[in-house]
Amino acid sequence: MVEAERSYQDVSAQIARFEHPLLLRMTFVASYEGKSVGAGKRSLTFRAKLGADDRTLVEDDLVAFSRAFGQHLASIGLQLRGTEG
Repeated sequence: MVEAERSYQDVSAQIARFEHPLLLRMTFVASYEGKSVGAGKRSLTFRAKLGADDRTLVEDDLVAFSRAFGQHLASIGLQLRGTEG
């Protein structure tokens, strides 16, 4: 979730700075503004492709990635949709 006035270019550049050993690629999927995201907000959807050459990922890997990504988003003034609070 992002403030509607914040540009996609700014948000995308800040998200691109996120580094994680399991992150292979981060791609933009969609942008949505409407009543389900609230006035003055925009929902930007990105898809993360994760992987490791030396092993199969397990649930703990996904939890750790999600936690790290959520912390990165918070550090740049963003949040995952559904975690507003």
